[in-house]
Amino acid sequence: MTAKPAPPAAPAPSVAPRAAPPTPTSPALASRRFQMRGAPVAFGADLYHRLMRAPLWRLLAQLFGVWLLINAVFTALYVAGGDCYNAQPEHPLLSAFSFSVQTLSSIGYGAQHPTTAWAHWIANLEAFVGMVSSAMGAGLMFARFARPSARVAFSDRLVIHRRDGVPTLLLRTANLRGNQIVEAQASLHALCDHVSAEGHHARRLIELPLVRGRSPVFALSWLIQHEINEKSPLHGLSEEELRAKVASFIVSITGIDDIFHQTVHAQQFYDIGQVAWNESFVDMVTPTEDGGMMVHHDMLHLRKPGPAEPPLLRLVPLRPGPSLDKAAPAPDQRPEGPA
Repeated sequence: MTAKPAPPAAPAPSVAPRAAPPTPTSPALASRRFQMRGAPVAFGADLYHRLMRAPLWRLLAQLFGVWLLINAVFTALYVAGGDCYNAQPEHPLLSAFSFSVQTLSSIGYGAQHPTTAWAHWIANLEAFVGMVSSAMGAGLMFARFARPSARVAFSDRLVIHRRDGVPTLLLRTANLRGNQIVEAQASLHALCDHVSAEGHHARRLIELPLVRGRSPVFALSWLIQHEINEKSPLHGLSEEELRAKVASFIVSITGIDDIFHQTVHAQQFYDIGQVAWNESFVDMVTPTEDGGMMVHHDMLHLRKPGPAEPPLLRLVPLRPGPSLDKAAPAPDQRPEGPA
């Protein structure tokens, strides 16, 4: 009795497993942090900028530290003045700190008040310091929360596949807030290492023209495409050559928020290792029964493999045109010198 042949194995799923996007502490993002050395220190001039850039938890911790420091200084002054206000003799330090907090914040319970000229002068000075620090803290917090921002998500990979017969570099974005970004504009640049004939090293930002770099309304998702044709700086490059010449890709989106009527922006960096060849994105927008559109944000990063093909960057015959070596740098980039 012959054994029955084993059933054929189930085909592998066509959808590539979702890769977790890089976290802020991942080496990919940490390597992109710009570092400076030798710049003149201007702590006072850049204090507001530093506080606006700091994470919210750090800002709150710094404000609390300043509050504690101010109260500690005035507590010491009240203690140095001796019996200068009606206090609890069994807890002089705690009573002085409580009196400082009430004076600084203008609580004014009425149970404690100055009784000497020393305490009156210190309380008046602390009231002025409290007024200034409260105004500055409130203004800083208001500026942090009132600052318009865009909640735009980017796909964790760039993909290259043939689209309408032309190799195309693509990435996908989605508006997580659900509002409308009016007159949205997108740009894609390649950051390339360049060595001149004299041996000078430089980094150039080369613009990659987009199929559609402007959208009247960005509300759902946006597939940003760069065709690698004879006009593309990437034209004629193999995968190995592209990895050797390009350090990273930078995509920027700007537009006007329809709620605040102010310009908002979003930006994303991609390492050359985040480029997936012969893959395409799974459609994340589906129609609904009532004729509307449903955006599946959990499918933003999903990709599916394409058919086995030759190296995609060589599908278009090599013709004279701009290249990574000959393309002019962006207007704000120096043609020579270190980055």
